[in-house]
Amino acid sequence: MKALFISLFIISSPIIFAEDLAKAPLEWLVAQTLMEKLDHDNHVHEDKLTKEIFETINYDEETDSLILSSSRKTNELRKKLVQHVTKLSKKRDVDPLYNTWKNEGRSKFNVRTRKSSSTNSGYYFFNHIHTEISQDNSSLKFLKISPEKTINLVKGFLEKRRAKGIASLTDHDTDRGFEAVKDMADDNLGIVRGIEWGGSTHMCLIDIKKDWDLLSKGRDYKYEESIIKSRSSEGFRIANHPSKKDGFPYTRWLDVDGVEVWNMIMEDAAFRKLPLKKANNRKALDQWTQSLAAGKRHTAMAGGDFHFIIPCLKDRSLHYPANYIPTDDGTPLKELLKEGRASITTMPSAPNLRLRASFDDSNNWAEMGQDLKGEGELKILLTADFSHTKTLMRSACYNIVAGFTKLLTFWKKRRWELRFYNMAGELIAKESIKPKKYGAKKSFTSGFKWPVAKGKAELIRAELWSINKKTESIDLLAMTNPIYINR
Repeated sequence: MKALFISLFIISSPIIFAEDLAKAPLEWLVAQTLMEKLDHDNHVHEDKLTKEIFETINYDEETDSLILSSSRKTNELRKKLVQHVTKLSKKRDVDPLYNTWKNEGRSKFNVRTRKSSSTNSGYYFFNHIHTEISQDNSSLKFLKISPEKTINLVKGFLEKRRAKGIASLTDHDTDRGFEAVKDMADDNLGIVRGIEWGGSTHMCLIDIKKDWDLLSKGRDYKYEESIIKSRSSEGFRIANHPSKKDGFPYTRWLDVDGVEVWNMIMEDAAFRKLPLKKANNRKALDQWTQSLAAGKRHTAMAGGDFHFIIPCLKDRSLHYPANYIPTDDGTPLKELLKEGRASITTMPSAPNLRLRASFDDSNNWAEMGQDLKGEGELKILLTADFSHTKTLMRSACYNIVAGFTKLLTFWKKRRWELRFYNMAGELIAKESIKPKKYGAKKSFTSGFKWPVAKGKAELIRAELWSINKKTESIDLLAMTNPIYINR
């Protein structure tokens, strides 16, 4: 059955040895093989091996599990997958960013981190979600789900975490999904009208007006023209995956409101050894960083780019990467996004971040996206809230794959690193974090003081990364939008 073609492409690829593969669950072997076949448009190249996988393994959507047998055909497939993954592991390259960080030395300012039981009061914003209405990936139609089912999955995610959120269905060039689910909104989930608009240049337009006259004409425009024409939608306008395909550099973003700096769960570090077209999230993040240095103010956004159920990752691929807004003061979503009051969380085990800053002689604290005026010692405070990690993904299939990866990597000197950057994109402070110290009941707060010269235009922002010394790879866990200073 074609239902299993990409069961897990989130797991960072470790150094793999033959003795490890002999113990690998078939689910894991299939995942490592098929993620190589996925391109940046969520299409899968079907060769002889992938066809054999489709013919051998079945997927049960209701339980999100693979139906396996001990048949001769299954055993033969297993041998072929072991051989294939062994070849893939030999192509592994060292992560260049890992080497850069390894040799950079200590930062200028020291960060103090302490455990905290406090949690942020806020909500999730689920962005870039497709349903069966989008007319792409037609060969995978059996894996696409209705707008109603999509919203019910989002509600289930929030209910398990006792959280609140807002979702926007962004089917290609139509808002029919919103019309189908708008009455499903409740006290825990808001639903706003949205679309993914455009042909060569894709944009998520969030909370657009009803009956927009250019709704179905997005494919007529690209690049700057798309940004200009989308203004009349009255929505929050996001340049999606700007580093995919031909690229969309920051010099052409004009007055776009937000930029999708992290798209899907297939980020670069996990796939550096595989010969596939990547999402290029790090390049998008670099483009956004360059735009900040040039004085631009575009809100950094995450987008799940969910198109269809991914076996063993039904919830994981729908809800992450997520945008988190650490406030529930009633301010409309569109205003908060335009201001930049959001952080990004890339996986369920990572914390939600909140960044604040204040000058020493003031009690005026600025949040992400806000402005501060002043000079002297700037107090910077970051809260990492782990409370939502009490409930992780519970699919048995997901746990089998993730569990085997943990078996391969848990002892390999993994640590986290919190990093703070200025307007020029320079590292000004960092702190090593031991992830085992924190969890659902143990969050942390980090802070330091940073001198700001009179009248100097600056900003401060934070990123949290996972660093694995054994695999020589790094993965983004979470990041914030900046606080702007003297701008």
